[in-house]
Amino acid sequence: MATEADVRAIALSLPGTTEERWYQTPAYKVAGKGFLRFRAEAEGGLVVFVSDLGEKEALLTSTPMHSSRPRITTDGPSCW
Repeated sequence: MATEADVRAIALSLPGTTEERWYQTPAYKVAGKGFLRFRAEAEGGLVVFVSDLGEKEALLTSTPMHSSRPRITTDGPSCW
Protein backbone atom coordinates (compact mmCIF):
# COMPACT_ATOMS: atom_id res chain seq x y z
CA MET A 1 0.00 0.00 0.00
CA ALA A 2 1.28 3.48 -0.85
CA THR A 3 2.34 5.71 2.01
CA GLU A 4 1.64 9.43 2.40
CA ALA A 5 5.25 10.04 1.31
CA ASP A 6 4.68 7.94 -1.85
CA VAL A 7 1.53 9.88 -2.75
CA ARG A 8 3.29 13.19 -2.09
CA ALA A 9 6.23 12.23 -4.33
CA ILE A 10 3.94 11.14 -7.18
CA ALA A 11 1.74 14.24 -6.92
CA LEU A 12 4.72 16.63 -6.85
CA SER A 13 6.27 14.89 -9.85
CA LEU A 14 3.36 16.09 -12.01
CA PRO A 15 4.03 19.32 -13.96
CA GLY A 16 2.84 22.49 -12.22
CA THR A 17 1.76 20.78 -8.99
CA THR A 18 1.95 22.70 -5.74
CA GLU A 19 1.48 21.44 -2.20
CA GLU A 20 -0.77 23.47 0.11
CA ARG A 21 -2.91 23.02 3.21
CA TRP A 22 -6.60 22.48 2.49
CA TYR A 23 -9.04 21.69 5.29
CA GLN A 24 -5.99 21.54 7.56
CA THR A 25 -4.51 18.61 5.61
CA PRO A 26 -1.92 18.32 2.80
CA ALA A 27 -3.37 18.93 -0.65
CA TYR A 28 -2.08 19.14 -4.21
CA LYS A 29 -3.15 21.67 -6.84
CA VAL A 30 -2.37 22.70 -10.39
CA ALA A 31 -3.05 26.33 -11.34
CA GLY A 32 -4.91 26.76 -8.05
CA LYS A 33 -7.29 23.83 -8.70
CA GLY A 34 -7.19 20.99 -6.20
CA PHE A 35 -7.00 17.43 -7.49
CA LEU A 36 -5.99 15.47 -4.40
CA ARG A 37 -6.03 15.93 -0.64
CA PHE A 38 -5.40 13.80 2.38
CA ARG A 39 -8.37 13.46 4.66
CA ALA A 40 -8.15 14.18 8.37
CA GLU A 41 -6.97 11.38 10.63
CA ALA A 42 -10.55 10.74 11.81
CA GLU A 43 -11.80 10.53 8.19
CA GLY A 44 -8.85 8.52 6.88
CA GLY A 45 -7.63 8.11 3.32
CA LEU A 46 -7.60 10.44 0.33
CA VAL A 47 -10.04 12.58 -1.60
CA VAL A 48 -9.42 12.50 -5.36
CA PHE A 49 -11.15 15.14 -7.48
CA VAL A 50 -12.07 14.31 -11.07
CA SER A 51 -13.64 16.38 -13.83
CA ASP A 52 -16.67 14.26 -14.69
CA LEU A 53 -18.71 11.19 -13.78
CA GLY A 54 -17.15 9.11 -16.58
CA GLU A 55 -13.69 9.62 -15.12
CA LYS A 56 -15.03 8.82 -11.65
CA GLU A 57 -16.61 5.57 -12.86
CA ALA A 58 -13.39 4.55 -14.63
CA LEU A 59 -11.40 5.05 -11.43
CA LEU A 60 -13.97 3.25 -9.30
CA THR A 61 -14.05 0.20 -11.56
CA SER A 62 -10.25 0.04 -11.70
CA THR A 63 -9.81 0.29 -7.90
CA PRO A 64 -10.36 -2.84 -5.79
CA MET A 65 -12.95 -2.49 -3.04
CA HIS A 66 -11.19 -2.31 0.32
CA SER A 67 -10.82 0.05 3.27
CA SER A 68 -7.99 2.11 1.77
CA ARG A 69 -9.93 3.03 -1.36
CA PRO A 70 -9.89 6.80 -1.94
CA ARG A 71 -12.98 8.95 -1.99
CA ILE A 72 -13.44 10.09 -5.60
CA THR A 73 -15.61 13.11 -6.21
CA THR A 74 -16.72 15.46 -8.95
CA ASP A 75 -17.51 19.11 -8.29
CA GLY A 76 -21.14 18.24 -7.60
CA PRO A 77 -23.05 16.43 -4.85
CA SER A 78 -22.57 13.03 -6.50
CA CYS A 79 -19.90 11.88 -4.07
CA TRP A 80 -19.83 8.37 -2.64
